[in-house]
Amino acid sequence: DLRRKKISWIQAVFVLIAETISLGILSLPAAVADLGMILGAIMILFFSVITTGASFMLYRLKIQYPKLKGFADAARMVAGPAGAVVVETLNMLLLVFVMAAHILTFSTEAHAIAGHDMWKCTVVFKLIGLIICLTCTLPRTLKSQSWLSLVSCCSIITATMIALIAIAIEKPGVGSARASPPVNVTDFADWSLAISNILVSFAGSLAYFHVMEEMERPRDFPKALVATNIIMVSMYIVVGIVIYWYAGQDVASPALGSAGSLIRKLSYGIATPTIVVAGVIAAYLACKNVHRFWWDKVRHQPDVVYEQSWRSRSTWAIIVAFLWILAFVLANVLPFFSPLLALIGAISGTWICLGL
Repeated sequence: DLRRKKISWIQAVFVLIAETISLGILSLPAAVADLGMILGAIMILFFSVITTGASFMLYRLKIQYPKLKGFADAARMVAGPAGAVVVETLNMLLLVFVMAAHILTFSTEAHAIAGHDMWKCTVVFKLIGLIICLTCTLPRTLKSQSWLSLVSCCSIITATMIALIAIAIEKPGVGSARASPPVNVTDFADWSLAISNILVSFAGSLAYFHVMEEMERPRDFPKALVATNIIMVSMYIVVGIVIYWYAGQDVASPALGSAGSLIRKLSYGIATPTIVVAGVIAAYLACKNVHRFWWDKVRHQPDVVYEQSWRSRSTWAIIVAFLWILAFVLANVLPFFSPLLALIGAISGTWICLGL
């Protein structure tokens, strides 16, 4: 029975860091470039405080109502079935777009390492990313993903620090960074894009209900939340400000692209686990929502979700394949990293990340 496979609060930290500090951190230097260092730092701190408060409210809600499985159940309590449908739709949109962003980032990484610029190679790289991510999503518990999440945490921190040190040494754009918003080269649309990208970097709340449900002791969740947020905000401030300071106004998004050719390839190579695993966790959350809906609401056999039977496994595999193929299509329709993240934030980031 899958209900017996639980995670500790330490493993929960790995999962939350892997889900949160992934694509978001790679877009922060470019977001700070559009807002200026002061406003950029203020927005990072502002969203960290707001999302932390919202996260503790989610924890209290889950403890008070243990049968809540996700945002849709919480919305049903407030706004009835219609509210549940709206929130679940927004939740699924956010998750599938995050999956698409990871396929897109995998393609960008493969381009950087291989050095190819042909569009045919781009499609092939995305297809490879699709196959890898789809395969890694087949295990059906967070316990299965927690050790991959540990590798993911180490990879994104190492890759980002290598790129940061290299950019600080090379100083490709030193002197062009600004403390205030660069109004002569940006406009309202750029600022909105930047704020939306910062908001998406706090999208880890998507996983909170699922993580609490699969913890050995759900009441230990605040420990995992505080540890995750301390690491996350520290990384965001350091990476966002320092890389922008040395890379300048033309800092790349993803930020690893601002390093020199060799370091860029090295950083992307080291970041491969987090590019894959964070997408896999988002896919796991989306697939679990659909899997539970199918067996609970459609087939009226909720216990099948937790079975190790052929029917449960086959349904899970079909859902995994369908959602990853959908994400693959989106990654080809919207082939630009920063605008895609901004679109994710604009569509449903405010609702989900801020717990509205």
